[in-house]
Amino acid sequence: MKKITIMAFLLAFVLAFGACEEPQNNAPVLRNPEGTISYLFPSYEGFYYEAPSVLTEENRLVVSYTTNATEGAEDSVIAVRTAAKSGSAWDFSAEPSVAVAPSADGWDKYNVGNGDIVAGSFTYRGTDYAYLMAYEASPAAAEKRFSVGLALSSDLKNWEKVGNAPFLSYDYETYGDTAGICYPSLVNLNGKGNILLFYTYASSTVTETRFVEANLSDLDHPAVSGSISVAHEGLPLDGNEWAVVTNADFAYDAETDEIFIVKDGFPYAAQNAQKATKVEIAKIALESLYAQTARWTPVCSIVDEFVAGGYSRIYSAAFVSDACAWIAGEEVSIAFTSGVAQKNAEDKTWIHSPGIHLLSIEAALRED
Repeated sequence: MKKITIMAFLLAFVLAFGACEEPQNNAPVLRNPEGTISYLFPSYEGFYYEAPSVLTEENRLVVSYTTNATEGAEDSVIAVRTAAKSGSAWDFSAEPSVAVAPSADGWDKYNVGNGDIVAGSFTYRGTDYAYLMAYEASPAAAEKRFSVGLALSSDLKNWEKVGNAPFLSYDYETYGDTAGICYPSLVNLNGKGNILLFYTYASSTVTETRFVEANLSDLDHPAVSGSISVAHEGLPLDGNEWAVVTNADFAYDAETDEIFIVKDGFPYAAQNAQKATKVEIAKIALESLYAQTARWTPVCSIVDEFVAGGYSRIYSAAFVSDACAWIAGEEVSIAFTSGVAQKNAEDKTWIHSPGIHLLSIEAALRED
């Protein structure tokens, strides 16, 4: 679709108000004695821990993730945990808090998840907020008809949803009763309120990654562009023609003016998997996002069980970034979800088994 003049406005703000702190990607990689990467924080049977969003603020780590509110159930909420630096590790002794839960009724009464957080300066109904979250939810119990909503916080514990309607709405009656608009990812270009909001768009005719530009400093009067499709050239990175560009997280390297993507790398359809088995990392110049003929450059084609210590599924990865989703591209670290493989249609053990891990992408793995 045609991009509107807000693009020039956003880029001007990047140059004038580069307020994000210098990214610190030195997240520790914790390994168990047998060599596998340990959980970032304790995980318990009967609960799932997936779709992380990880920010660094001075000596604090902020992690949001999707989990279930009830042991053994599939009643998703978005939780937030913070940790203080303790030597070479993170102290997660502080209890997690539920940031966003389903509403009693309406568009987000089911399947709340995939929250992504950035810091900035946001005003809504006369109150100033320091953090913005985008999340997916649905009015249907089945995993379809997703739209994307927004929530705000000043302390990462108490969150207020923005309005009673989604920020990006999916019309399933027109475009198909499918997944819809999901997997949001936020990048704050100027440290204030100029946002790139990426998401997966899955209708009955197309599945792709898109984004909008938005000035969300005043959420009573947001300015939002039309949607723009992200170029597919160079993705997927392993030559698998069946793979789909979906479930992606994005970050910005201000030094090189590049956008980085980490996305699920799906197996072949014949393997009948419920989740991806690996993730892939690539980058592209910011200005090239708007050219459908642009091509992504591989950074790391395969982060799988052999790289990450034996987990049979690596999926729902996110960059470890500063609070605005900025990174130093030469020192990429990711958080990822691990899980076990599905053996047959009746095997549901994978549902409540995954945990969250951190991984630094070492120079030996990089391709750029």
